[in-house]
Amino acid sequence: MNGKRSLVWAVLAAVALCAFGEPPAARPDSEAQIVFQFLTVVHEDGSAEFKTIVKFSPSGIEEAMKDADYPEDELCAHATEDIESSFGTFDQQQRGEEIWCTYSTGMDNLQGLANHFEDEFAVNVRTLEIEDDAFSLDLSWTRFPCTTTDSSKFGCEFSVEAPGEVGDNNATKVSGRTLTWDLGAGDTPMRFTAESKVGGFDPIILILAGVLTCGCCTVILLIGGAGLFFYLRNRKQSSAEAESSAPAAPVSTPASTDTVKF
Repeated sequence: MNGKRSLVWAVLAAVALCAFGEPPAARPDSEAQIVFQFLTVVHEDGSAEFKTIVKFSPSGIEEAMKDADYPEDELCAHATEDIESSFGTFDQQQRGEEIWCTYSTGMDNLQGLANHFEDEFAVNVRTLEIEDDAFSLDLSWTRFPCTTTDSSKFGCEFSVEAPGEVGDNNATKVSGRTLTWDLGAGDTPMRFTAESKVGGFDPIILILAGVLTCGCCTVILLIGGAGLFFYLRNRKQSSAEAESSAPAAPVSTPASTDTVKF
């Protein structure tokens, strides 16, 4: 477990040294130059993805490229080269003004994810399950992997993208279905808890279904109205034709009023 756990620390140390050569100068008035995000994406079927993301802010990119002899689009390859053999290749993405270096690994089930948490982070997994249409997460940390970092240089986050609608949690911040705990904050709890409702109908789907239903009703009414209109028109036309083709009634001649004389 200690060997596995040291890989997390290796990410922080190796990336910083490869990117900067030495710890970057503190900039109290600016954002963290590098943010390490450990992101877990949990799907409704119980499968999951674990992503290690290294985010370079504009000032971090500037610092890393200051004395670099390689182009900016190779930043991730050089910054993570010392840990690539342990983790794998980090993909580089441009996100606005930031550069993200991302390594992703998949798990077929939540037990595999629980093992990953315990081995990589020395986390006590109390609950990690999807049961009765509800996702539950309860992790107890022995120590955080980023508590010794300087917030002016580094940031560190642990995030979970929960399946379904997010419920009770003690995350530092929540954005949609993503819960984030700031591992560098002094008041971050050592125990992370979160719940979400899995399954059911998405409100957007219900709205679309209502719109489609109303649309179908409108079409049916239009078709019915048009059918009734043509039916009545044809009926009226048939009646008129029948009247015009009927034989004329004989004209009766009134009796003569003259007196017949013999």
